Amino acid sequence: MNPRFMRNGIVMLILVVGTAALLYTFFLQQPEEKPIPYSGGDQSFLGYVKQGKVDKVVQQGPKL
Repeated sequence: MNPRFMRNGIVMLILVVGTAALLYTFFLQQPEEKPIPYSGGDQSFLGYVKQGKVDKVVQQGPKL
């Protein structure tokens, strides 16, 4: 097999894998959820409940 062809193939593979990793990092990851405090004012869970901004509460393990 031609060594130049193999070298070009390896470089192309590295470029494709690197591009796929960058695309995954920027576009496919879900945004991280920002936790809010349970109590402590208008910007807390209980504050949102008092303001009527909570439609539904779902519990997943220890998280609400």
